[in-house]
Amino acid sequence: MNPSAHHAAQYVRMSIDKQDLSPAVQKEAIAAYAAARNLQIVATYEDEGRSGVHLKNRPGLMTLLRDVTEANQFSTVLVYDVSRWGRFQDTDAAAYYEYYCRLHGAEVVYVAEMFGPEVNPITAMLKSMRRAMAAEYSRDLANKSRAGQAQVITRGFQMGALPPLGYRRCSVSADGRRRVMLEAGQRKIAATDRIEWVLASTEEVELVKRICALYAHTCLSFADIARLGAIEGWRDHQGRALTGRGIATLVRNEALVGNFVWGRTGHKGRIVNCGPSRGDGTVPRVLDDHTWAQIQRRTHLELSRKQTDEQILRNLETALKRSPLLVTRDLRAQGLPGKATLRDRLGGLRECMRRVGQDPTELSRAISERTCERKADASAFGTALAERLKEAGHTVAYDGRLHVLMLPELKMRLRLLYSTLSPVGRVWRLRVDRLSRDVDLDLVVRMEARLRAIDFFLAPSPDVVVGFPPWLTEQVPIELTRFWCDSPEQLLDRISSLRQLRTAHGLDEATKTNPDMSQPAQATNTKDL
Repeated sequence: MNPSAHHAAQYVRMSIDKQDLSPAVQKEAIAAYAAARNLQIVATYEDEGRSGVHLKNRPGLMTLLRDVTEANQFSTVLVYDVSRWGRFQDTDAAAYYEYYCRLHGAEVVYVAEMFGPEVNPITAMLKSMRRAMAAEYSRDLANKSRAGQAQVITRGFQMGALPPLGYRRCSVSADGRRRVMLEAGQRKIAATDRIEWVLASTEEVELVKRICALYAHTCLSFADIARLGAIEGWRDHQGRALTGRGIATLVRNEALVGNFVWGRTGHKGRIVNCGPSRGDGTVPRVLDDHTWAQIQRRTHLELSRKQTDEQILRNLETALKRSPLLVTRDLRAQGLPGKATLRDRLGGLRECMRRVGQDPTELSRAISERTCERKADASAFGTALAERLKEAGHTVAYDGRLHVLMLPELKMRLRLLYSTLSPVGRVWRLRVDRLSRDVDLDLVVRMEARLRAIDFFLAPSPDVVVGFPPWLTEQVPIELTRFWCDSPEQLLDRISSLRQLRTAHGLDEATKTNPDMSQPAQATNTKDL
């Protein structure tokens, strides 16, 4: 059934609450127009607080376009003016939606415009001009707003997202005299106030430094760091547990090196054409240049890990040249996909090796020989260390099967780590599947070559399981320096101190109070040792 010629729908839109053309003003003008022409308004479509630049943000207009097709209840759509219909940057879009309504039997009429509903060349020209003016107004307003926001940023104030972990918001008055710290959910005191980011508590800043150091100087993934945080009870300033995604966002935030970057994307995730606004050196700095450079290097490696089959094989060939006895657990350290990805895409590591001209059977034999060799080395190293302890006056026995050094006051399990070359340099893998039972301490030794140690980490077994990363780089992580010994002499001194404290206070108290294990030593690069 055709709609009644006297039935009409009205569409009203307002961008912001302070706008002069409120819905009430628009409805009043539309009602007067309808009364003068004997039209009955049977439907109202309204978009309050909606921008006219895009259709997808305007449920009222989308419902109108759907009802024009399906309901067939009215023959006229009354709109206050062309700008209320939309400020589409492509003016053809506004014309298309108007034509779409006309195509389905509903004429769009602008009640406050000088032209009427007639379709003629003059009306078409005037409508095109008005659509262009509406679009230009929005574009000009956006440019002015963006320029003003960029100026605010260059003056050292922040906009947009909330600060990351390690920072807080501070409301600063226009004259700079009043400064008020803002808690989560609080707004600035006055509309003229600006927001600065300031450092949070020392403990929170140190946590940020530790998280970034773990990512920069180890091979821990974001998920690994988040799991460590769950064990240690890390929380943000709102009491929420840190997630892998949140940690990824944190360590890549330029605010950590003093730079505020705003406007990479719009509020709906669209990339901004004019590029981001930067305020370099406007935020208190947390990280040093070396750590930030390492983060950028690893980030580039992570983002480039999505490889074609040909790239995987090419990178595998390069990795085998760096580390001829490559095993599955070392794949990710070499910048390669994991075992499951190789299996699903290329048939597994053995098949990949065949495709790059390597004999996997020969490799397996060589790896088995290396494993036996390292077991023998561990026994020889443990025996030699036991002899050094005896020469220093200690009573000690060595269990070569369990690799445990037994002194009267304590037991130590020996763990030898061997390096492999990776795209980020030499790394040592620490495999700790479970807590070492029946021992008090773990002695982790990084090896340079057979029976030649670089340095030592002497730590309670629970700390090794929870606090040590699965990969160690040449730089000693800050959080491990309290366990670090850079020479056999320092290791022997620390064992002697622990024995004395164990005798006086018991092992638990000794490991807490020994100054050598609770105060960080001066870390140096292992290349210098």
